[in-house]
Amino acid sequence: MHHRRNDPCPCGSGSKYKRCCGADPARRAALADVHNAAAFLPALRPAGPAVLSYCGRVANELGENEGYVPDEVVAGGVALVEEPDRAEIVSTFREAAPFGWEPLQEIAGHAEREVVASAVRGAICDRRPVARSQLLVVEVDENLPDEVGVRLGAVLPSGAVWSFADAEDVLQELPPGFLSRRVWAPNKGPLFERVEDWHVERVRLLCDALHRHLPLPSLPRASRILLADCEAVLRDYSQARRTAATLLLSHAGWVAASAFEAESPN
Repeated sequence: MHHRRNDPCPCGSGSKYKRCCGADPARRAALADVHNAAAFLPALRPAGPAVLSYCGRVANELGENEGYVPDEVVAGGVALVEEPDRAEIVSTFREAAPFGWEPLQEIAGHAEREVVASAVRGAICDRRPVARSQLLVVEVDENLPDEVGVRLGAVLPSGAVWSFADAEDVLQELPPGFLSRRVWAPNKGPLFERVEDWHVERVRLLCDALHRHLPLPSLPRASRILLADCEAVLRDYSQARRTAATLLLSHAGWVAASAFEAESPN
């Protein structure tokens, strides 16, 4: 989200950006959080059949997921979000980030549109297949793990299923030194216990997008392995649940590693 200083402010005030939201650091930061809300809150998605059908269609048209969805494509989805769904999206965000909403009270209408747009953008990204560069690890690794969930965990985006807060919460219950250990697919314990039905459905959604994208002639080994893995998740609830738990482990590892790097002296 980038606005030039002399552009009209997107909040609709009629003032230039530099004299409105651009001049208020707290509001500017809050709007950035709203714009990126779906990336931090995986549950923040529209639920209406019309908008989800639209998201699936445009995801197929856009192809591999590189994290960008054109604004006009997002706007087409926002127009299909019905009012009860819109209210639920806004409520979900406000409950998750109450202090982030306070600086936006004067431009609540614009902030609500941005939250809904973020939710739609997230739903489109969920339905796009991962980029083939992500699949190279499966193509070239000679010692792939035996577990379906661990192999899929190497290519599926854990942040589409689990939030930063989820990862931080479970870190306290993981064994010391877990980052240096081999990744595993949990079937019990704190990781597994956190998996809800919607996490399972999100994993299946991601696997469905990947499955539709395969096989890739340039990646025959990865295509063969991941096609079978996706099919296992799509037909077996317990396998989908283990994969969701593995993605939480992956996300927790990423958060812990990021924190360690931030604390390490240069």
